[in-house]
Amino acid sequence: MLCQCYQKFYYILAFAHQPIYDGATESKLSIAITLLGTRTNWHTTEKSLDYFIKMLLDVAPTENCILKTLYEAKKVVSTLGLKVVKIDLCEVGCMLYYKDDIELNECKFYGHPSYLPSKVKTKHTKECK
Repeated sequence: MLCQCYQKFYYILAFAHQPIYDGATESKLSIAITLLGTRTNWHTTEKSLDYFIKMLLDVAPTENCILKTLYEAKKVVSTLGLKVVKIDLCEVGCMLYYKDDIELNECKFYGHPSYLPSKVKTKHTKECK
């Protein structure tokens, strides 16, 4: 059992230091983490990131130097033992709805709701004047 842990660690270590092509400063692991960060920071869709990855592959100097999909990036990062957890944030950014606060419906500091209310519009609704 202990031997498997060491093997996994050395696999990850090697993967982290393997450049995407000769002379490159980035590894597949660093690219995978950057892609996942991009999705989180700018709320990018998986489809748009896959398109961006395809564009990178088209201009890459060698084949198989970059992960081909966001799914592959998630698989690589998951080998680190990290898992993806969606955590809600107050709309003004003052608190996370996490651990003890996960069940709260509004911000402890400003009273903002923990979710964005949906905007339901119908064709038959008229604005009153």
